[in-house]
Amino acid sequence: ALSETPSVLVPEQMANAFNWTTSSKLSIVIGGGQPLPLSVAGIVAHSLPSGDNREALLMSRRQAVQLFGDSGTGFDVLEVSTDGNGGQTRAAATAATYGMRSTSVVAVRDAAHDSLSHSIALLLALAWLSVIVAMLAVVNTLVINVRQGNREMGLLRAVGLSRRSALRLVLTEAALLAALGAAVGVATGCLVALPLLRVSASPGFDPPFVLPVVAVAVSVAVVMAGAVLAALIPGRRSTGSSIVGAIRYE
Repeated sequence: ALSETPSVLVPEQMANAFNWTTSSKLSIVIGGGQPLPLSVAGIVAHSLPSGDNREALLMSRRQAVQLFGDSGTGFDVLEVSTDGNGGQTRAAATAATYGMRSTSVVAVRDAAHDSLSHSIALLLALAWLSVIVAMLAVVNTLVINVRQGNREMGLLRAVGLSRRSALRLVLTEAALLAALGAAVGVATGCLVALPLLRVSASPGFDPPFVLPVVAVAVSVAVVMAGAVLAALIPGRRSTGSSIVGAIRYE
């Protein structure tokens, strides 16, 4: 169809945007001239990049020369072969005659996968570093809270609260504080991730939002465990001191 009639191959994204099918008729104006009637011979997953940040329409060289005259001779020639390694060898030899280099789709896909994997690994490392910094902040806050609440703890023990119950109260407060901080952090991270995903989207690449449930659960568990352990030592010291000394504490 490409060689016999004025027709083009259109990229799938453009076909979806304009509701084009293989029976659609197009009218294209080049350089302010008369509209050129073209038929859609087929729809491809991807074509070649164009100057408007979309993908180009593909047509045969013979039709390009007939429609555009001498300017059609400057169009690129694309030869596609799908017969295994032999086709790749011939494609490489053909590309070499034009001063180009042939790269298989598998090589491009693997390179993109490796690059994306490295970026994700870097983001994960930064995320865990943020978790460590957050844990240090939580530990510092809990230690200060336990020390400042030493007098209140002494008053509670004076009215009958046992040391074990007092320690349980300190650890429960630490766990609740850590859980609240983790919940706020996860919610804020999700809200920040949504616009970042929208900004990073491009033609043919629309990353969806996926909540890493396992990673979130592990992070929350680590923060809560660190908070409880951080409050354990000062809590035991606070609940183990004398009631009179705790009440007189300033």
